[in-house]
Amino acid sequence: MRIDACRTKNLANTLIASLVFAASVTSSNVHADEADALNFLVGETITYDDNLFRISDSASDQTLSGTSNRDTKRSDMVSTTYLGVTFDKLLSRQNLHADILYNINRYSHYSTLDYNGLRANANWGWQLGNYLKGSLAYERNRTLVDFGSLNPEDRDNARDVNTYDRFYASADWWFHPEYSFGVGYSRSASSYTSAQRQANEYDADAVELNAKFQPNSGNLIGLSLRQTKGRYPNRQTSPNPVGGNVVATVDNSFDQTDAEVNGDWRLTGQSRFFGRLGYTTRTHDQVSERDFSGLTGRLTYDWAFDGKTNLNIGIRREIGAVDDIDAAYVLTDGVSLNPVWNPTSKISLAGKYDWSKRRYEGDPFRVIGAGTNPSLQSVRKDTVNTASVSGTYTPLRSLRLILTLQHERRSSTREFVPYRDNLASFSAQLSF
Repeated sequence: MRIDACRTKNLANTLIASLVFAASVTSSNVHADEADALNFLVGETITYDDNLFRISDSASDQTLSGTSNRDTKRSDMVSTTYLGVTFDKLLSRQNLHADILYNINRYSHYSTLDYNGLRANANWGWQLGNYLKGSLAYERNRTLVDFGSLNPEDRDNARDVNTYDRFYASADWWFHPEYSFGVGYSRSASSYTSAQRQANEYDADAVELNAKFQPNSGNLIGLSLRQTKGRYPNRQTSPNPVGGNVVATVDNSFDQTDAEVNGDWRLTGQSRFFGRLGYTTRTHDQVSERDFSGLTGRLTYDWAFDGKTNLNIGIRREIGAVDDIDAAYVLTDGVSLNPVWNPTSKISLAGKYDWSKRRYEGDPFRVIGAGTNPSLQSVRKDTVNTASVSGTYTPLRSLRLILTLQHERRSSTREFVPYRDNLASFSAQLSF
């Protein structure tokens, strides 16, 4: 298989140019000032991925694609150039914040995957008098769909970019310095550039009632009740269970209720406990057999041993939308461990381990018995293990150099879904 030597050379030249540029500023006094309302950053990341399409070791490329004409190269080198700007300003009692990160992603071999991504956030933390506080916020995230989240037969060298938008508004009435009642509203939407995943496009509206207790210590305990209405405008399709050429369709729209307690509590000067724990009920407009009710939440414990070492431990149980066209939602149980060691003021070493077990409960056609493959009639269950280490060197306040190594392994009850993947990336980032 011919490797695009020209594009690989361009990536190498880009990395060299980034290092030369970073070195040229190491003796300068340019740096981001936390007191400034406006700060900028530019950076370059080079990533090597040895299994870009998350292909199973037991599968041939022709088996996955259904054709012998597919490009069978599994690895690739990716160049990501990014530019960001952050604005943060306190005007009287109004806190204004916005940040935008624009990234240009270029693949050495699979150039058809090239895309420009975006992450943008804007927030107005408002206050009216001494009793009314709230926020208006908007976020947008545009990124390439992770191939590991797709059906094996869909992992082809075709680009599919997801755009996620969310608007949020809230208002809290602090009738007492330590107690408040509040309301909130959010609207979110997710869309794809590929027609193949139009069935996963959705929008959701949520309304929330909450109560909070926040003493002078800064700790917080809250109660919330949230109702969400989710709509999937494009019906999911599948071969009809009775056979023939007729295609069966189903509406994945749902109603969800979340009742939860949430908090952020500093136990000691070195330890903090925060998160949420609640009960979730989700019902679907069609195929009610896949409805869900049960405990959900995300709890995190953060412990600073001393001034140089920190340990973050988290557990979670959540349901949410997925990119895989097999299911409208997935139930995930997970545990994460994140240690950080700062031996000097300029060097930081971080580790990460994440274990998750995912049940694809939202597949309506599994329930109604579509298809003839016995493996498709049971709930798909995946177990994902991800481990990574990274080192950060900060020769100046304005300059960061980051090296990251990552290994991911997935096992599954579904054929061709398991995979192993290794990543290595190097970043140079300048802020001013």
